[in-house]
Amino acid sequence: MTAPDSDFIVIADLHLQPEEHATMALANRFLATLASRTRHLYIAGDLVEYWIGDDAHEDDLGDTVRLLRDLADHGTAITVMHGNRDFLLGDAFAARINGRIERDDHIVITTGDRRVLLLHGDTLCTDDHRYQSMRAQLRSQQWQQAFLTQSVEARHAFARSARQQSREDTQQKSDAIMDVNQAAVTNLMTETGITDIVHGHTHRPAVHNVALPATQDVRHTTGQRWVVGDWHPDHAMYVEASNGTLALKRWPPLSDTTKT
Repeated sequence: MTAPDSDFIVIADLHLQPEEHATMALANRFLATLASRTRHLYIAGDLVEYWIGDDAHEDDLGDTVRLLRDLADHGTAITVMHGNRDFLLGDAFAARINGRIERDDHIVITTGDRRVLLLHGDTLCTDDHRYQSMRAQLRSQQWQQAFLTQSVEARHAFARSARQQSREDTQQKSDAIMDVNQAAVTNLMTETGITDIVHGHTHRPAVHNVALPATQDVRHTTGQRWVVGDWHPDHAMYVEASNGTLALKRWPPLSDTTKT
């Protein structure tokens, strides 16, 4: 029985890399199930572990690119947002998958008459001042243009060093600093008038209720923050929307993991 079409599916934080065979295989199995299932697939950042330019990763994601391209060619729109690991994904990659790159920090998507704010999630982690400073530098056009003129070997060396530094920094930071700032969440909902947020980045899949002040633009006093999960060799969490309803789901479903 074919599953009914959904309005959109959101995944994030796949952190794909060729040496992680099991995670790539799981992601590819998931993509293979999406034909005729959803109208729009949103990848909300960090599709890959790191990306140093479209000219440097031609063969890294062969099967994944083919599956995304097949999905798009059969009518599913694909939007890839930049994350903190893959902000150099560009138009050449978008052309390979017949999708589009979204460079804005957040966008509005809809299911039924329900508006949803979609973002990677790192802009909400405002307590991590060091990260936010680094993010501003790496997202600047001047830095990116200078970086992309370097050799592929030099860019790979930089990325490997940055990954190691990130691991060391993460070990020294508290969980609270690496999570979203609640004031940043409520401010974003209040400023946009949108009381549903979907994001990734924190690797903490859950649905959170958010208390909101009643204003002229925000008439609800409770919002919801939907967090999709990062991808593992054996499971992932994603958000699916249909007819105004959002759901946080597991891939593969628990019933699939019990099959022998």
